[in-house]
Amino acid sequence: MVYYKPDVFASGENIISCKADDFSFQGKKRSGKSVIDNYYVRMSGTSMATPMISATAALILQYSPKLSPDSVKRLICNAANSSPPEGLLNIEKIFFG
Repeated sequence: MVYYKPDVFASGENIISCKADDFSFQGKKRSGKSVIDNYYVRMSGTSMATPMISATAALILQYSPKLSPDSVKRLICNAANSSPPEGLLNIEKIFFG
């Protein structure tokens, strides 16, 4: 069995996401600029980057549901930029060559 290290990363800077109704930045180290309005928030970090990779895997499996986990990993790794910034996920490369 061959194992692939997913040597890839996704942008996690200034990602706009949905804000839960009961969510508050009170007591957290965030600026008021993070809240866009009652529905959206801007955040950064691994909690924003990880869903980009997970969503890519979900899109791959939606398109080709019979792929093995190793095949999905391989597609994601092969879609990483080989030129600067090396390793940045290029989703278009998976679906549009």
